[in-house]
Amino acid sequence: MPRGATRGSKGALKNLGHRVGRSTIARILKAQGIPPVPERPTSWQAFLRAHWGAIASADFFTTEVWTWRGLVTYYTVFVIDLASRRVQIVGSTPHPDERFMRQVGSTLTAADEGILVGHRVMICDRDAKWSAPVRERLGEAGIRVVQTPFRAPNANTYAERFVRSIKYERSWRCSGRATSSVSKRSRAIPFASPPPST
Repeated sequence: MPRGATRGSKGALKNLGHRVGRSTIARILKAQGIPPVPERPTSWQAFLRAHWGAIASADFFTTEVWTWRGLVTYYTVFVIDLASRRVQIVGSTPHPDERFMRQVGSTLTAADEGILVGHRVMICDRDAKWSAPVRERLGEAGIRVVQTPFRAPNANTYAERFVRSIKYERSWRCSGRATSSVSKRSRAIPFASPPPST
């Protein structure tokens, strides 16, 4: 076992008041099936650096839209290229069902114009919308889908940051701060107009 693998553990145990030798730590790690440091799986940062030019990240954000039926929540799926930070909106719907997600998969993997052309890895959260059939479709197109751990928004930090900026921009525009700089008299929020009667 490499010396560095046990040195950190030994120091941590010493801080807790335990005196344990390096060979004891190496033996315990080996017995528990934990490989030496160079053989351990790579860290998330190392993974991102290794695949940087070929990683895209996908997520959803919601928008409440006032329609003639009332307030409706729309789910918008987007993909961000991590290297260039280029964001592309894939689709938006009030009903993100399996049919919509199949269409998203087709849009992402289209042979000539697919959003994921040139990417090998797509990071997404464990939302039920990214179902097994959707992930399989992406896998068939050569895209490795990496789902982030539960409750780990920092694993998909670029997508989460984009969602946060969208929410901030929306709240800023609706709060009156943006409209006051244009005109203090116009504080109306535009809503979708009802469909024409037939």
